Amino acid sequence: MRYRLLILLLVLAWPVLADDEVRDSVKVQEVEITASRLSHFASTEREDRLDTLTLQKYANQDLGTLLQKSLLVNIQSNGGLGGLTTASIRGASSNQTLVTWNGLPVNSLTTGSADLSLIHAGSFNDISITYGAAGSLYGSGTMGGTIELTNEPSWNNGLSANVRAEIGSFSNYKGNMSFAASSSVLSYQAQLQYQDSKNNFAYTDEFDHGHPTEKLTHNENALIGTIHNLYWKAGKNLFDFGAWYQVKEKNIPGLMGVGEPVSHQTQKDSTLKIYVGWRRLIGNCRLDAKTAYSYDFLRYTDKETADSESYKIFSEIAAKRWLSDLSSRWYLIQNLSIDLNGRYSRLEGITSNYAENIIEHEWRFNTAIKYTNDIGVFIGTIGKDWNTTEANQLTAIGEGVDSDGSILNANELPNPPLMFSLSSKVIIRPTWLALRGRVATHFRRPTFNDRYWVPGGNLNLKAEEGFNFELGAEIFEQQTKVGFFSGDVAYYRSDNNESIAWKPAGSIWQPINTGAVISHGFDIDVNHQLSFNKFQLINKLLYGYNDTYDNSEESASYKEALGYRPKHIFKANCDIVGEKWNAGINFYSRSKCFTWEGRQVDAYALFDISAGYHMVISKVDVDLLGRVENVLNTSYQLVRAYPMPGRAYYLTVNINF
Repeated sequence: MRYRLLILLLVLAWPVLADDEVRDSVKVQEVEITASRLSHFASTEREDRLDTLTLQKYANQDLGTLLQKSLLVNIQSNGGLGGLTTASIRGASSNQTLVTWNGLPVNSLTTGSADLSLIHAGSFNDISITYGAAGSLYGSGTMGGTIELTNEPSWNNGLSANVRAEIGSFSNYKGNMSFAASSSVLSYQAQLQYQDSKNNFAYTDEFDHGHPTEKLTHNENALIGTIHNLYWKAGKNLFDFGAWYQVKEKNIPGLMGVGEPVSHQTQKDSTLKIYVGWRRLIGNCRLDAKTAYSYDFLRYTDKETADSESYKIFSEIAAKRWLSDLSSRWYLIQNLSIDLNGRYSRLEGITSNYAENIIEHEWRFNTAIKYTNDIGVFIGTIGKDWNTTEANQLTAIGEGVDSDGSILNANELPNPPLMFSLSSKVIIRPTWLALRGRVATHFRRPTFNDRYWVPGGNLNLKAEEGFNFELGAEIFEQQTKVGFFSGDVAYYRSDNNESIAWKPAGSIWQPINTGAVISHGFDIDVNHQLSFNKFQLINKLLYGYNDTYDNSEESASYKEALGYRPKHIFKANCDIVGEKWNAGINFYSRSKCFTWEGRQVDAYALFDISAGYHMVISKVDVDLLGRVENVLNTSYQLVRAYPMPGRAYYLTVNINF
């Protein structure tokens, strides 16, 4: 293994050792060669990027709330602000949807998913989604896609500061302060976020006799966090540093049902993420290196009564990740680039719920090639992952037995085969139409909890594997008598083998490979802009159809839809923007779906309205924004038996110095 790593480092570092004059023979624009690796190879994919106005409206909300209202993402949330919130894209589960921060994974090592209630939506310069991201490029758990959170440097802007405060219904208070300083060689950004809320909203309990109106209690939430980013240009080198720390404490409410909901559950989450990166341009080649450390902690408790001195459940779980990444990109000719990437991660899970502390090692190597000409863009990728573990839990969990009857070694992890993707974006008419196509493989390894949880962990689990393809058409912006129109339509299909799900096994639940799952559907995106007088009208329509079902003939649920997979998602935004005033209406809906036990979760259709005013006071920019969410006071649930808030009012003040 040491020899393979040495060869890999020599190959990736070849541009440093080679002659500058040879590489300078090909000239490429700096903005292209400095693009992030994932962005560079996403130009043939369907991407959605949140616009500035939407980010401004919901900047004090968590990421789950923002995505529920704005993009083709299915959100599951346990009871409003601060409750566990996860995302599903194109019928994939939350642990098949990857969330990254500046290229680093955010998903939990233990569950495989990311809790979006922990992520403050206004903390990032750019939020985008890549649908159906290729496993050969992004790694494990990307069948649905990736949600990318990005902080970007600014240069030569001097000093600036921002204060944003929000007060809302149900005793919700939120605040954010940021500071930025930049010169021609240094750029620094600092942010502090704060939330405090009771979330004591009234709701209709449809599971209680007579459907009484009740008030949710024991739903308090408090969060504080900070993010720092520093960038330094040193000649042809760019160094960047990032740090993200936050703590959230949440009381977990009781479920809907007979009588008032009673709960004594609490949860504390904290996270620390730190990275250091280096980037260097050498002629027409780019070297990129990054090393990172993350620490995630969760404590869950439950008592019989509020006054109990002892806990009936006291669970703590911590996860550590050390990551090192090195990539090298060459521009062989003007429009042809090739990229090599190697990544190593050391993963550690620490909890009494495992028989011992778990350490896994993950290696990944992939290469990608991109060719651009007048016809379009063509990209190919190929990658391979390897995993080993230091766990020795056969005695605690029970010996694992492979399909051929042989005893499994706990140090052997299920590794995927060689992954690949081929994609293209072909310009049919330069000012009108482009067609996209992609075929790719994907995979997802079992999580720590899947393999090591006691009781129930299953060493027999195989990695999920499969393939996906997409055909799409992009309509470029067209001018008409009633404004500018653009759009996108895509059909996709994913076949996933050896899907993993937790099922009852006697008195306990255990994860098993349930067999084949098929997910297919289509997305439609229509955009419209019209300028009149001193105002601009901006409209956006999004519709997604998805059918995700069990395709294993041996399964008792053959051809049945999977849990929490709505077939229809529809969202529409309409905004009027002027020099000082803006106003908007936002509509978002989801069709009915079913729990994993087959119980129905009803459809919902919600409206938000907002209005804002911009003014300048002594050279200080001040924005006032009012917002009413769930205008019709609709009673709904995202997760069965967890009520969501009714009509809510918010007032935001945003001050830029």
